[in-house]
Amino acid sequence: MARAQSEMSETPGARGSRSPSLFPSTPEGDTPDREPTPGITTLPNEVEEAQGEARVSFYLQAVDEMVEGSFKEAHLFNPAELDAIARFRQLDGEARYLFIRLYLRKHDFIRVRTIGYERDISDVDAACSALCSRTPTAGPSSVIDLTADSDDEDKPMAGQSSPEDDQDFSRLAFDEKSLLDGSPADLLKLLNKDEIVSLGMKMKVLKGNGSRRDVTAALLKTSNQATLSFAPVSSKKGKEKASVGLKYDERGNKAQQSSVVVTHVLKILGCCIRLSPSYISLFDRLSLVYHRTCYTSSTGTTSLTASLLARFGKRRYPSYEVKRSYNLWPNRDALIDFEVALAAEREIEQLVETKFRALPKPDSDQTKKPKKGGKEPKEKKEKSKAQLKIEEDRKKEQEAVWQRGLDIFERVEPTWKKSVKAAKKEDANEPDEEKKGLLYYRKRFDPGWPLTRVLYKASALYARIDRHDDEKNILRKLIAQTMFRRGKRGAWYDRLALVLVKYPSAKENNSDLSKREKLKLANERNAEALQVCRDGLKDPYTHLVYKSGLQARIKRIESLQKVDKDEREKFDEQVCKADKKIVIGERLDDPETGKHSVWKSKNNPDEGISVEELVMEYYENEEGLKGIHSESGILTTLFGLLFWSILFTPVDGVFETPWQSAPLDLATDAFFAVRKKLIEKRLKFIANAKHSKIAELLSVVDDQERPHGTYCIGVNWDKYSKTDLLEITKCIGGESLSTIMRVFAEDYTSRCGGVPDLILWDPEDERALFVEVKGPGDRLSNTQKVWIDVLGSAGVEVVVCAVMTEDDKEKLDEKAAERKGNSMEKKKRKQMDSDSD
Repeated sequence: MARAQSEMSETPGARGSRSPSLFPSTPEGDTPDREPTPGITTLPNEVEEAQGEARVSFYLQAVDEMVEGSFKEAHLFNPAELDAIARFRQLDGEARYLFIRLYLRKHDFIRVRTIGYERDISDVDAACSALCSRTPTAGPSSVIDLTADSDDEDKPMAGQSSPEDDQDFSRLAFDEKSLLDGSPADLLKLLNKDEIVSLGMKMKVLKGNGSRRDVTAALLKTSNQATLSFAPVSSKKGKEKASVGLKYDERGNKAQQSSVVVTHVLKILGCCIRLSPSYISLFDRLSLVYHRTCYTSSTGTTSLTASLLARFGKRRYPSYEVKRSYNLWPNRDALIDFEVALAAEREIEQLVETKFRALPKPDSDQTKKPKKGGKEPKEKKEKSKAQLKIEEDRKKEQEAVWQRGLDIFERVEPTWKKSVKAAKKEDANEPDEEKKGLLYYRKRFDPGWPLTRVLYKASALYARIDRHDDEKNILRKLIAQTMFRRGKRGAWYDRLALVLVKYPSAKENNSDLSKREKLKLANERNAEALQVCRDGLKDPYTHLVYKSGLQARIKRIESLQKVDKDEREKFDEQVCKADKKIVIGERLDDPETGKHSVWKSKNNPDEGISVEELVMEYYENEEGLKGIHSESGILTTLFGLLFWSILFTPVDGVFETPWQSAPLDLATDAFFAVRKKLIEKRLKFIANAKHSKIAELLSVVDDQERPHGTYCIGVNWDKYSKTDLLEITKCIGGESLSTIMRVFAEDYTSRCGGVPDLILWDPEDERALFVEVKGPGDRLSNTQKVWIDVLGSAGVEVVVCAVMTEDDKEKLDEKAAERKGNSMEKKKRKQMDSDSD
């Protein structure tokens, strides 16, 4: 048995607490500007503060372990890569240590004088020189891969180049000399704002202070201009005067201002270093092969930090059996296809989440005359030509970005179809249902897994450009397969039903169709949407959290279709909504965007507190309830303790290294599929057992692990005492607790957000209450609505509590009275119209 761990940060929602999570925040120490790479990460202060010799040694040991473990699958690496790793390991310790630390940071040029590892490296300049020195190597074309069949060729994904095409292992890093060939735009990104402004003033393109964007644009504009020469010439009177003309370099080419910009930037930067992109890709591959975590995903946890913490004796981790699997990728081609699919997933996700420039507000006003007896209208601001041009440019920018995402989809769709077909064949050849569950987890390492997400992101892009027929087609394709990402099927059903109802097809928009024909097509759309919802409810892979939404959509469609009430579908479970409450408080600060509000404590009038603390005071004073600001922390802690033995039960391929705080498949819906029998049995026990039995199950784990502070996914020993946990489980009740735990078992990753802010309870009355607190201007998010429905459906009391001042309450009452008056006026007019008819 091995001590397993993975460096986790605060669980989402558990503000102020420290518990392992699948969603790491930026660790202390180094601050990488890229996603942490699984297997290698930055370190908390307790490791950074260790003695230099031990710290360096542990870095090197951890990377050596990763390399040794990866090379047990040497068939996944070509001879050039094996040779490159050999050269890396031949470097002295300080150079290797520097490489590892730089690998953790942003992969761009870094100024040598700011590297900051002087206490660990005796000669930073020498270490940089060792990394940048060129080593003669055979070019990629001359490499013979002895691990491949003679008739087997690398076949990268359609439209993608092979990773070998640009491999260059001649050096581990590049120095500032390689910047000479860089563009001024790329070089200027390496300067900070003060340096940009100073350079702008020096080159006389800036008058006064300016934004980084403006100064950069001015410098780039002048960099495209030819440089003028002011050469002295003799006049007829023998006096010299300046002659203005174009300046030429030593080769006779026109000298550009860009060369001047580059020269100035290099002078400011000084000595720089950047790791070789080929070596970065190689270490990414090593990490993927060894740790089995996707380095392009947002849920990757980091084993190097965990390994170091264990070596320093800072943390203790759960016990489980480490059992590596060595046939996830049968050959190098399969691994490369998977890597290319991961890259496509990351790229389209970045494109979908691209933030564009905010549009400027109109700068000219035009007022309309008020209607007779009406209110003064608000001023309407017209758009200037410049603003219209900005809007047009931004629209073009958006369309270009989104089209790039759609290009990715079109490029990878053939590979996705191929993966689905192969996965279906594999499933059909496996009669054992339990083994099919393990096969489903292994599909996580198939290109089809990340490419399924690419398809869903592409459907979102089609929606943005109003190509809803294409969006429908993608959603239909996703629903038609059950090989990849089954846990998202409920969302696919719901979105397809919505799009069918809301957006007419291209055929319906044909002006040649009669109204009758258009109505027929619309009815067909609504009928299909209705069937999609029904199919979603019947689908065994539709998770609990999506069912109430599908039921609500069926009701809306039936109402739209004017289905007779007696013929409408009846559901036992209804969408639950929270009770509403208003708490009045005195605000101590002025409203400020992005800043949490501060309120006067009623228990300690001299103290400023948050909205959550104000609401806890209210319930403590008014209803005598105990409370914790927990968000998801209380539920993930209960899940960890009640499902401890299931989380760490031996399963092939999910405990690949000794440093995990959870099985690798917990981040996927494969977790439930692989352990379905165990999970269903545990859920049934929680639902039907007396509280004493549930308390015994929790207590056994708590008594065994709490004294050591065992670092397990989602569990926060410091924030939740054993007494509180036992009281809360009793107040929630076994049946309700079972329903809540099922949600985490089905899709842990997606359900860690949106849980109400507060858990309140009364152990004497056995009452539990979840409260979502909303300050001024806050609204419920979709994930919060989902959790309100889940908790309400489970029979747990849920309240949405709005915190506001007396003045805000008065304004709210006035608006409510106005709405009520308008509603009554409309009813009167409607009644009068009906009487006159």
